[in-house]
Amino acid sequence: MKAILHIGTEKTGTTSIQEFLSLNADTLSNQGIKFIDSLGKNHIFLKTLAIEPDKQDSHNLIYGLDTKQKLLERKKYLYKTLKKHIKEGYDFIFSSELLQSRLDSIKELRRLRYILKILGFKEISVIIYLREQASLLNSLYSESLKWEEYDKPFIDNDSLDNDMQYKNGYKKNINHFFHICNHKNTLQCWGEVFGKENLIVRIFDKNEFYNKDLLQDFIHALGIAWSDEYRIPQRQNETLDLLGMEIMRGLNPLIPFIKDNKINPLRNKLLPFFDRHFTSKDSNLAFRPPQKAYQSYIDYFKESNEWVRERFFPHRAVLFENHEREYNENYKLTQMNEKYWEKIAAFIADLINTHEKLKKYQEFLRIGTAQDRVKNELEYKIGTAILRYSGSISGCIKMPFIISYIKARHKQKQDEYNKKVQANPDLALPPLEFYPDYEEGLREKESLAYKVGQSYLSRTTGGGGQTMSFLLLELPKIKKQTKAVP
Repeated sequence: MKAILHIGTEKTGTTSIQEFLSLNADTLSNQGIKFIDSLGKNHIFLKTLAIEPDKQDSHNLIYGLDTKQKLLERKKYLYKTLKKHIKEGYDFIFSSELLQSRLDSIKELRRLRYILKILGFKEISVIIYLREQASLLNSLYSESLKWEEYDKPFIDNDSLDNDMQYKNGYKKNINHFFHICNHKNTLQCWGEVFGKENLIVRIFDKNEFYNKDLLQDFIHALGIAWSDEYRIPQRQNETLDLLGMEIMRGLNPLIPFIKDNKINPLRNKLLPFFDRHFTSKDSNLAFRPPQKAYQSYIDYFKESNEWVRERFFPHRAVLFENHEREYNENYKLTQMNEKYWEKIAAFIADLINTHEKLKKYQEFLRIGTAQDRVKNELEYKIGTAILRYSGSISGCIKMPFIISYIKARHKQKQDEYNKKVQANPDLALPPLEFYPDYEEGLREKESLAYKVGQSYLSRTTGGGGQTMSFLLLELPKIKKQTKAVP
């Protein structure tokens, strides 16, 4: 049994690759490769399993793992959950850029390898995409603004002497970015632990991709054939343009990402709007740091890149081709024009219209909260019924008929809703994250009722024999697993 780790690096199309793997999990399974999308598209659980218990990590802090005890309890739960998903006869692919960006010590990588070995993986290979550092840092800067992790006008290496790992408990310092960009150090560490022969190193450049396509290149790196059945996701997590950066930098102190030591739900709702309105490819809005800073990136990593070239790409004259004939810095929005004001107006209008849509939808379905919305999903309805009636023999006998009725009523309601939306698109269901109680809605999805219904729908087609088998064999396991969640 083989594990394939896709470890990034950050800003090399990882979100698109993870969405692709999730969309095509069934097709990939038929090709002998399992992607466990039920644990999330980004397999951050592997990072959590391997990270040092005493290490301060912004991801852990954001999601409430702010003590050693909480982290250790989560590690135990994640390991037990992961173990239940591992099946013989398949290769498994795991994807998370946080494996490279957050596991920055040999000790952590050895722990990751040990965990995979005791899970039963005899072979482990590592896929990594390397991006030219000046371009990579520009994208990382955009990402850091989105998550309120870095607010300087541009990134340079003058801050390398700052040895604070995080500012204000969760903000990254410049060393985090340079760790991601130090390709020599990354390949040395991962090669030492997993073996150089097990590293599959790719250049993140459209001109270098197989058939000039990232997803086809990734499938080619897996060693499997491209299938016409694959579903292609839309582009994900695009870099902010200069106008978006200026607005986001102004909003950061007003609507912080972290409030009262938790994710600020209001700030979380803004990100999709920025992605929709401020990721244009207008060359006049493309963020480019000052010429001096740009050149400093190139000079700083010159030795690192040459080391990588000699050992992994000896046939190339240079590791990264320079496609810039002439570099033009563009790091300050010095003037506004009518087109830019129109973009801002569209952004504001989208915010207002989405709010109004949510109000209309709430009135239509009488659903006022994210919790109500989750409880209206078929998984929750079925799970609630199973928990209510499975305590008696008569209830178990009636269960297939009860579930059949719930499915029919739910379908009827969905058909009514679809007709309403077709007649009035303003009633279209908004994303869950737009609700004020978004976090509570997510917690409801972790409830026992939701998990029971979710498992039932994924394992059965509703027949009496399958339902009884689920009640006798699967339901006790789910109750035990859910009770164990920290």
